[in-house]
Amino acid sequence: MGGYTVKALGEMASLLSGSAVFELDGEPVALDSEGVLYGRPSVRRRLVPGAGGVRMLAVGSIPGGGYKRLEHFGLADAQR
Repeated sequence: MGGYTVKALGEMASLLSGSAVFELDGEPVALDSEGVLYGRPSVRRRLVPGAGGVRMLAVGSIPGGGYKRLEHFGLADAQR
């Protein structure tokens, strides 16, 4: 399957429960709930959940950039 690349966005992922295999530019990286993973902006990423599923927290940022709140995004949007 596809995967994704966000050219300007670095991403950190931490599994809260379960397990998964991340593919980073096609290379598999196994991760469980004790691990943290960082994907550089140019890296193509794909998540393959483990047999029991996965809950994860992912945080993205533009390297060298400051935080900018998205005006069109609010709590009501997140609850849809």
